Amino acid sequence: MKEKISLILRFCFIIGCAFLCLWIWSCAYFFMKISPIDPVYAYESAILFGASLLFWILGLSVLAVVMFYELLVRYVDQRERAYRFKQTISQVLSHKFGNFLVTQKLNLSIMENRFSQDVLNRSKRSLQEMEAEFKDIMKVIEEFRHEHLGKKVITIEEIVRDVLKDYHQRVSEVSVKLRLQNTAVFVNPHEARIFVQLIIDNAFRYTGGRVYIRSGVFHRRPYLVVVNDISRNPATYGAGMGLIIARNIASGLNISLTTASRKDRYFVISFWPRKRWFD
Repeated sequence: MKEKISLILRFCFIIGCAFLCLWIWSCAYFFMKISPIDPVYAYESAILFGASLLFWILGLSVLAVVMFYELLVRYVDQRERAYRFKQTISQVLSHKFGNFLVTQKLNLSIMENRFSQDVLNRSKRSLQEMEAEFKDIMKVIEEFRHEHLGKKVITIEEIVRDVLKDYHQRVSEVSVKLRLQNTAVFVNPHEARIFVQLIIDNAFRYTGGRVYIRSGVFHRRPYLVVVNDISRNPATYGAGMGLIIARNIASGLNISLTTASRKDRYFVISFWPRKRWFD
């Protein structure tokens, strides 16, 4: 914000000095051209010409400042989005890799005491999920363009169903109930997908066996609700880093995120932005 104000003040000073010099030179030139004919008439005409020109210059100055402000806001916003996108990718990679290491450490500690086919299968599944998620993230990084930082109209249902494709193996183990409406939102699709993936991954990771996902509109605001029953197995508990990263992404996407725990159920409620006439 300080950078924006500083740049706007510099631009106002420069444009003000330039228009002031132009105004003084134009008035002086007009007066010198007419004064040899009639000095009295030239003086009055120069005052009238200077006043008219001053109003035109003030209007042009305001227009130039508004245009510069609009371009500056778009430039700074795009730069902040690029920084936030890189930060999000690094946080998600760290979070996914940390979860993978914790899972493997737990599986190895169990297998040290006794061999279990279930533990071996869980290790294989964890490795496959980590590999698939890593490939998805690397694909986003490789195909990254500045155009990807922009927002567009997309439906919550489309994002959720796309994310659930990565959990096809877990869906057979967890009861997933969907109640999705074709609700349009105005967000960056790449960041929105990461956000939805984090809250759905949190539900799958800490559920006791049931996950409920619903989207719709409440008081003209699109929403997404993800609910899971809380597992009673302490081994599945975590530090909640996924939701912390999700909150950071939500703040950048103008998404309101709320969490609550009631009657052995965990709720993640998010309200999404819609496209406005000036976007």
